[in-house]
Amino acid sequence: MAAAYRAAGRVEDHDARHRREKVTRCRELLGPTTSPTTPIDATSPTDYRDRVQTLTGISLRVCPACHRGEMIIVERFLPARCAVLVNPDTSQ
Repeated sequence: MAAAYRAAGRVEDHDARHRREKVTRCRELLGPTTSPTTPIDATSPTDYRDRVQTLTGISLRVCPACHRGEMIIVERFLPARCAVLVNPDTSQ
């Protein structure tokens, strides 16, 4: 039994060594790592409407009908509550 445990340990060491070699090779092939995100500039727009305009060229501030007036918030709606579905008993 002891020989079987030692052999299993060798197999695990062998697998771990090959895994480390493969990871090292992958890192060599991928090259130097860089930051996945670029820092946000302090002058970048923070409002979602500005971001949409920067990305699409469409202003969410201008009236879509007349293209002259500025859109303003007139009224805010509260979120609707989910209606509870009731299964009426029609067997009577």
